[in-house]
Amino acid sequence: MNLHSGEKCGIIYTLNVGFVCGIGGCGSVLNLKIGEHVHYGTHGVCRVCGKESKTFGRSQRMYYALQPVGRENILLYLPEDADPEQVHLRPVLSREEILELIRESHDMEVRWISDSKQRKEVFSGIIRSGDARELFRMLKTIRTRQAELTGGKQLPMSDQELRQSARRQLYSELSYVLGIEEKDVFAFIMSVAE
Repeated sequence: MNLHSGEKCGIIYTLNVGFVCGIGGCGSVLNLKIGEHVHYGTHGVCRVCGKESKTFGRSQRMYYALQPVGRENILLYLPEDADPEQVHLRPVLSREEILELIRESHDMEVRWISDSKQRKEVFSGIIRSGDARELFRMLKTIRTRQAELTGGKQLPMSDQELRQSARRQLYSELSYVLGIEEKDVFAFIMSVAE
């Protein structure tokens, strides 16, 4: 491995998650800094470990090596010419942004979709996007729906799995930024929301 950072990432295996922007790339270059943290779609918070030239398929390009926080055995490669919106790359939320989101979540509109296939599609899109506001809304919607069920009924398994995926993604970012354990994130959210 030849990362341009002078730092090792402790890799067991790698995964190419690069996005091809078409012939010749996107025309723009991501400007990530080695050592910074970014939120990368469903992978959550990742540390930028380095940058290197890699060949995947028949083309050689420059890639950023990203390591998901808490998963030191994984390294993801992101082409430097990837479109940040297409690959769902964004800055990690600040503490202030998190607190604002929590306060806003009380007034967020709940949008339950009755059709299970459509609901799964919408919820899966929210998870892929990594949009923290929409993840909050989705989790509130599912929590509200669960509370509406009577007689000990549970949500369908697909909704439970989507809830778990959204919770894992959102809570890992909040845990990282706030410096608390993931298991304590819900209690933190409830204490701020009240």
